Amino acid sequence: MARMTGIEVKKLLKSHGINTKFVKVTNDHSAMRVTLMSKDVCKETVESIVGPMERIRRCEATGDILSGGNFFVFVQYHWSVRY
Repeated sequence: MARMTGIEVKKLLKSHGINTKFVKVTNDHSAMRVTLMSKDVCKETVESIVGPMERIRRCEATGDILSGGNFFVFVQYHWSVRY
């Protein structure tokens, strides 16, 4: 899956029935951070939707993460959310 802007990610989440009013998406050249602002948004569901966007290159021999060309996806609840 290609890299998407925050607006495109929110549209994708909305098409899966997620209330995007409680989702904040920030991204740069190497990572996307999806912050859930409510406990009513299921973290596992969001991870299953945006997870395929993650691309990590690893060394075949050691399994170490190689530098350059990686794109990480982080999904977490906001610190103020009690879950």
